[in-house]
Amino acid sequence: MTQGTIAGKYKILEKIGAGGTGTVYKVLHLDLGVEYALKVLNRELSLDSTFIDQFKQEAEALRQFSHPNTPQLRDFGRTGEGDYYITMDLGEGRNLSDIIAEDGPSPVSLSLEIIIQVLDVVQAAHNFGIVHRDIKSSNVLIREDVYGRPERVLLLDFGTALLREHLERKEVSKKGEESCIGTPAYMSPEQAAGEHIIDWRSDIYSCGVVLYEILTGRLPFEGEDLVETLVMQVMKPAPPLSSAGEFPEYLERIVRKALEKKPGDRYQSAEEFKQDCIEVLKRISAVSSKDLSKVIRRDTLVSNNLSGSYKSLSPVESKLDLVNRGEERVKVLCIDDDLSILNILEYILNNAGYQTFITADFSSVHNFIFGEGVNLLIADVNMPGLSGVKICKLLKRSMPELKIVLFSNINERELEAAARESGADGWISKFSKPSDWLEAIQRIVSSV
Repeated sequence: MTQGTIAGKYKILEKIGAGGTGTVYKVLHLDLGVEYALKVLNRELSLDSTFIDQFKQEAEALRQFSHPNTPQLRDFGRTGEGDYYITMDLGEGRNLSDIIAEDGPSPVSLSLEIIIQVLDVVQAAHNFGIVHRDIKSSNVLIREDVYGRPERVLLLDFGTALLREHLERKEVSKKGEESCIGTPAYMSPEQAAGEHIIDWRSDIYSCGVVLYEILTGRLPFEGEDLVETLVMQVMKPAPPLSSAGEFPEYLERIVRKALEKKPGDRYQSAEEFKQDCIEVLKRISAVSSKDLSKVIRRDTLVSNNLSGSYKSLSPVESKLDLVNRGEERVKVLCIDDDLSILNILEYILNNAGYQTFITADFSSVHNFIFGEGVNLLIADVNMPGLSGVKICKLLKRSMPELKIVLFSNINERELEAAARESGADGWISKFSKPSDWLEAIQRIVSSV
């Protein structure tokens, strides 16, 4: 449809684009004489009564939500053909992802001016009970003044994030647990882990990714494929800003806090994040011109790219039976939500000469793997939040040399099948004796 009217009141001026959730048109409201962007949902969504009920509720909330840094949702309804649509203000400006691709990294002051405006609208949305779910640089438009400064920043797609999420959830149900919802490079660890309940702090993490990207010209996590990127989001600490240039420590702290793996360790509101950015911007403004170069990033980035700089940090030895060279010991990480089991494992493994780490929280696994150089992971199958089977699948895809053992009190036949399905190097039943645990671990460690 490239001509005619929609719902008897919108004249189609041109087709802007089309995607999995529907088709977007530039339209003219016949009575008001105002141009809008109108999205007609695809037929699959329009016929899904469960989704439409949720869509109507969120659309009504978005229609009442107004902020200068996001296009206003003006209308929603149904076409004569029975398809639902939403109408929003037209957004004008340069796409932030295009700016980064064409112009490279931005100075600190400019980067902060952009993210401060993004955080302002994000906080307003959170106050209204709205979580964006898909904040990324391609969803940000910049309208620049004559000096190239961000006169107005627009965060797009509040009105369509729900549409994408619904379709992607249907894909997950079709393809299984290895599918994901969202844009992997910008997803929070809890999104990447497949958690179904995502709160406002996921948006804060995504804003941290965008700030990192504006400052450095690159994303903190970019795997060779989707699964590797998901593993990085869940397990790998964000590379410091200093790996891409020269930045003040107080800015490094802000980005690091926004990109914390645990939601509780991040900024607890977009407003708190924004205020810290404002304080840095004030400090930059107060710096004399002769010291400004210490604050603004260098034009010449360090020669090592992120992927190259991390190659030397690979925590997995090629042959685990060489670990006892000199004073070096096999490093074993045990993850289980049962503290008594962890204490037993720690005791028997330390007595056997292993260096043992224990944790009950899957989100801290990355600290041990990349910070301590763990050689062997013993993972409980029924961990809350992210099962041992899924941890194994994710890690084995990107780190096949890492030895992983599944550990559980489920039926041994089921446990063996889970180990085979996930690519684990072995399995241990909790019902066997601790001496048998140790024997199984030693066999796996000594294998080449």
